[in-house]
Amino acid sequence: MYAHFAGKDGLVAAYLQQRHEVWRRMWDEVLAGLSEPTERLLSVFDALALCRRRAGDQRGCGFLAAATELPPDHPGQRWLDADSLLLTQRLRELAVAAGVADPDGAAAALLLLYDGALSRSARAATTPGLPDDDPLARARDLAAELVAGSLRR
Repeated sequence: MYAHFAGKDGLVAAYLQQRHEVWRRMWDEVLAGLSEPTERLLSVFDALALCRRRAGDQRGCGFLAAATELPPDHPGQRWLDADSLLLTQRLRELAVAAGVADPDGAAAALLLLYDGALSRSARAATTPGLPDDDPLARARDLAAELVAGSLRR
């Protein structure tokens, strides 16, 4: 396998690139079916649920795992940065379009809920006895409450 990549670091970078491209396409797909601005803002959670259903992966996020393991000069850092920027910038743009009073704050809060849902999913998948409380749905519900309370009046 390493014959196709520049060692293990190249393989990890290629994996993250592929995951980023798949994630972006899925989020684009979900957004394409939505017109209501608030639903478009919450679409990050719908896209994540779609991604999970299609991949059958309930053990967390490759980007969060890589962020804790990779040094800053690793070739995969480029894709960690791309993923973080996509999430932050798109959530901010969608918050502006939805009429949120503080788009930067809303984007940061939604990203925190997104990351928290991923972390909770990983814990639930690997720890016997934890309840399966559907962290993605819970995070989306909390995000909807946050957005409803932050719309310009």
